Amino acid sequence: MVSKYLVVACGLPGMGKTTLMDEIGDISRQNDYGFRLFNSGELRRADTRYNWLKSPDDFKNNPGVLDEISSETLKQSVSFLGDCDGNVVVGFDQTFTRKNSREGIWQILHSSSELQYIVAEVYAGVDRELIPGFRRKSQSKDFSDMSFEESFKDFVRRLGIYMERSTHFSEDDFFQEHRPAYARLERTTGAIEMGNQQNTSPELIDIVVDAMKRLNERFGHSSTVSVADAQ
Repeated sequence: MVSKYLVVACGLPGMGKTTLMDEIGDISRQNDYGFRLFNSGELRRADTRYNWLKSPDDFKNNPGVLDEISSETLKQSVSFLGDCDGNVVVGFDQTFTRKNSREGIWQILHSSSELQYIVAEVYAGVDRELIPGFRRKSQSKDFSDMSFEESFKDFVRRLGIYMERSTHFSEDDFFQEHRPAYARLERTTGAIEMGNQQNTSPELIDIVVDAMKRLNERFGHSSTVSVADAQ
């Protein structure tokens, strides 16, 4: 039987979502799964419909366009999964922190009734992770033409915009009703929490948790794992 899995990354910019996806990709391939990452930031930069979105003010003033980019990226992810004829893990990498954006994403996931997925959240206190987060994020193409000072100011401004509008997915009506599986990594402590495991494949959970453990190793933390299934 062919296994097809989707990992939905969640977390503020610079917190380690893409690094986690790198680890998920390595583990997937080691277990004879194909892996493909779909990144909403890469779509925004590459697609002529969206590549005019560059500055923090562009992001602040055009939330509906960001929502469209998220939905389009997920549609590409789901389409790719449908076309595959072998075992595969697909990563969907975007912040997943705005309720309006998530509403469109939840609808797409719900319409794909046989899709097995998990929300993989990477959380870290912004006060402790601001500089490390900037160092990771500054490697992206968004900052390639900026000086260090310009790129740092831009990153802080972007982060502030995301934080102003950020809510947690557990507050959404969809989450309360359907209880999708999730795994949450607290980057500053190494704590990993799993929830609603019965709603996806145990194999997919193992891949994501193992990747989170590897991420902890990168940042010098030992992992503690707990289960907190919502009732």
